[in-house]
Amino acid sequence: MEVRLLAGPFADDLPALGDVMLTHLDDLRLTQLDIVVAWAKRSGLGRVRLGLEAFRARGGAVRAIVGIDERGATRQGLALMRALCDEMWIYRDTSGGTFHPKVYLFRGPELALAIIGSANLTRGGLWDNYELSTELSLTLPAETAVLGEIDSWIGRLRAQTEACLEASDLLLANVSSSRLVQDEDRHEAWGEGDNTPHAVILPFGSAGSRKVRAPAIAGHRMVVKRRSATKRGAEAGPATLHRYRILTRWFKKLDASSAQQPPKGGTNVTGVLRLTKSVFPIDQATYFRNELFSKASWRRTSVRKKPAELAVIAAELRIDGRYLGRHSFQLTYAKHREAGQRNVTTVLHWGDTVGALLRANSRIDWWVVVEALSDGSFGIAIQRLRPGTLRQAARP
Repeated sequence: MEVRLLAGPFADDLPALGDVMLTHLDDLRLTQLDIVVAWAKRSGLGRVRLGLEAFRARGGAVRAIVGIDERGATRQGLALMRALCDEMWIYRDTSGGTFHPKVYLFRGPELALAIIGSANLTRGGLWDNYELSTELSLTLPAETAVLGEIDSWIGRLRAQTEACLEASDLLLANVSSSRLVQDEDRHEAWGEGDNTPHAVILPFGSAGSRKVRAPAIAGHRMVVKRRSATKRGAEAGPATLHRYRILTRWFKKLDASSAQQPPKGGTNVTGVLRLTKSVFPIDQATYFRNELFSKASWRRTSVRKKPAELAVIAAELRIDGRYLGRHSFQLTYAKHREAGQRNVTTVLHWGDTVGALLRANSRIDWWVVVEALSDGSFGIAIQRLRPGTLRQAARP
């Protein structure tokens, strides 16, 4: 393994990251580029755009994970990044911790070049700022182990399916209209991100993995100051952090029936998610009607010619970290289904659109997560990783 330093902004010293990137993009030995950065701006991407386009035109693949913390990314940078990538994700962990990495990983069949340092994908990061990065040159397959460690770290980021979301058209539009990002075409005063009551609601959640805790400072006692109520009448304390809080979270592992994957033999799909006790200490006969979906507008109906209730809820949908927008779902509650045997009384109807998505690809043994939000709406996620529980929710 060979190691060299990249730096800026002195022209007669170590090479700048931007110049090195352009050289690597022109290297026929390299066929893939993974970028993981805290910020992306047009000021930087615009200067390597032609190199990235040529790299992809000759068959190279570009993937990127881009952060939006500290309001360092821009609308133009995110849009251009997506246009120049084969795959792109946006990372934001609402539980805290700034997304701060700067990694550029080039690779080919016999060579990998990993650049790790302080430089974001901006003009300053690539050329103008006082930056320092280390480039590791790995011979393959002899030094696959080091490459594997970097790949595992990138894979771990992508596995945080609540914090790392695919940059769909809708997500990109919502992020770009929020105050989490800047506009390179005009000066804006520093905003309050997604903490303000008027902010666009974004579907980012917390990372699922356990995090390392920083040690306490010896002899120092932390004093936590609670926020005072705002002029808009917001609650004091942590509740002001987000406009809509998660009040309750329920989840279960999908079986073949709920995942819309019927067994062989021509059995029809059920079209519903059976709302069961799962791992929670709840009364499944009443919990969903009277607690989780208590804010829904229920009306009388009939099921199998017997009295029942029906409600329609609006829910933000995510499948495998991909934000799919707001959908309407029907709920039916039929007390007679219980039959004195603790059977399921409440079901959620997937509907034609979501049902088709579930039938197209098996997600058996994935987790379905339903969250009730403080504004009366809901969130539904289908993900590989088991979610965490909330203090407000029933605990398993």
